[in-house]
Amino acid sequence: MARKQKSLLYTFFSLGTACTMIYLLGIHAFRKSLLYFRTIY
Repeated sequence: MARKQKSLLYTFFSLGTACTMIYLLGIHAFRKSLLYFRTIY
């Protein structure tokens, strides 16, 4: 039981980390593209 709970917690943690990384990368890419478009127009 404890092992199952631990694996579930690990899965949750890894998913959260992945989501955070994707979120941060998305913000970075968005800001970069925004600056890029600003230089064009």
